[in-house]
Amino acid sequence: MNDPGTLRSGFEKFMREWGKNFKVYPEFKGVIADMQTFFMDLRLWLDQLELAVRSQPAGDRLQIEHDVCWRCRNRSCRRWRRCWKNLKP
Repeated sequence: MNDPGTLRSGFEKFMREWGKNFKVYPEFKGVIADMQTFFMDLRLWLDQLELAVRSQPAGDRLQIEHDVCWRCRNRSCRRWRRCWKNLKP
């Protein structure tokens, strides 16, 4: 640790090894980035939806959650099928 040359060469070796293990195709990176963005935005939207559902009368909440999920499922399934198609070679 006290020798700057040893520290530098150790870090350079780490970077070379790390780079070998994490090379991925740009297309794959693009799909993963799209999926990550989708999940982050979905989480924000679901948080807002949860607040809206909680503001409803207690007896209606379960039915409202069920209705919303049922209405959104087809569109989200289509979206995921497109993402998976993009991952195929």
